[in-house]
Amino acid sequence: MEYELIFTISAVIVGVLSIFNILYTLKLLNNCLILYKAKAITDDITVGDYIHIQGNVKMPTIKSPFFNKQCVYWKTYIWAWFETKRKKPEKGMQEHSPLLEVKESEMPPLMVSQSGFLAHIDLSRLSSTMLNLVREEDRQTSPPNEGTAKLAKEKYKAYRIHEYRLPNDASVAVWGKVDSINKNLVTIVGSKDAKYPCFLYNGNASSIYHRLIKRIFFSLCVIALGGLFLLTLERLLEFGFFGLIANAVVIAYFQYLSKKKLFELK
Repeated sequence: MEYELIFTISAVIVGVLSIFNILYTLKLLNNCLILYKAKAITDDITVGDYIHIQGNVKMPTIKSPFFNKQCVYWKTYIWAWFETKRKKPEKGMQEHSPLLEVKESEMPPLMVSQSGFLAHIDLSRLSSTMLNLVREEDRQTSPPNEGTAKLAKEKYKAYRIHEYRLPNDASVAVWGKVDSINKNLVTIVGSKDAKYPCFLYNGNASSIYHRLIKRIFFSLCVIALGGLFLLTLERLLEFGFFGLIANAVVIAYFQYLSKKKLFELK
């Protein structure tokens, strides 16, 4: 009776997980297909087409504020850091990291060149649609600039800096809708249609497909492990609840990998 109850509960949980991961896998496959079917930038494209361009950024360079690196765009975040005692009955210290400042460079018209074409990238809220930017971190014991110095408090023991940059001449992959064509100059804009994601990725497009395929693989692993769990449940119970917990942890880990964010959003 105990085995039947455990099997029934396990079957329901595995069934729900399987349905969720099947739907999730289909969604990821659909995203892959949409990106893959985007048209290449050629003489045959027309206004309204959803296109993909892989090219190099051609822009005047600027210097980033904290690491003094040449780039075409930067964005910085500064957090303070301090500790306080935990409230009783808890013991030890609790960390706090309030965000003090967010700054970014002005975004000029972003130009990307490929095969004799020049693409003007004009995505809405462009800075929030750039992925995989170069990131550097630093930690200082004193306020790193005038803005944070005005917000400094005695309890702040350190300041954490994250700087994101788009390097000049970086190879980028861009997906978007064609807004206008003037000879070899193509203007690419964002789309209000959620079915057609519009973004700029610092790197090769193959890296995006690789990440999506990995998520699909992990999601399928969850389905397979769930089925294996049910098939071997009776034997697992011979090891007591340790066997059940160990297998549940493995399944949960693969589920975490499948749902892990594709990109860190700055």
